[in-house]
Amino acid sequence: ILCLVLTSLMRDGYPGNKFLVPLDIKAEVAITQVLTLFISIFTAKDVINALDVFQVEYETSILETFPAATFSKWIITNILRFAEGCLVLIITFIFIVQSFDVLDLILNFAVMQFVSELASLGFLLALRGYSLLD
Repeated sequence: ILCLVLTSLMRDGYPGNKFLVPLDIKAEVAITQVLTLFISIFTAKDVINALDVFQVEYETSILETFPAATFSKWIITNILRFAEGCLVLIITFIFIVQSFDVLDLILNFAVMQFVSELASLGFLLALRGYSLLD
């Protein structure tokens, strides 16, 4: 979903303004943009969680309980989680700077938070042992 949104956002631009950023916006829109940027950065749970996990070393004792939980899968999972969180931040940033009015800004911000929570739900299901591959 996120890759499709990003390619759609990049396709509409033109040289000099690739992301269609409006040049003349109202003060209340600019203030809301700054606030939502800070909120999106401080609530980026996937980025924060992935960075936290990389501070913890992989323990081979986990293989006793979960034999398929290899070191390479642990690394790949955390890299993908970090990448997904960064992609959400990038798309949220683009949506925020493209906004002409406060209502559109809040709606776009809410949609991106919802999509981010869907991804977190997928990671939570994987943590609980549910998989589409089983």
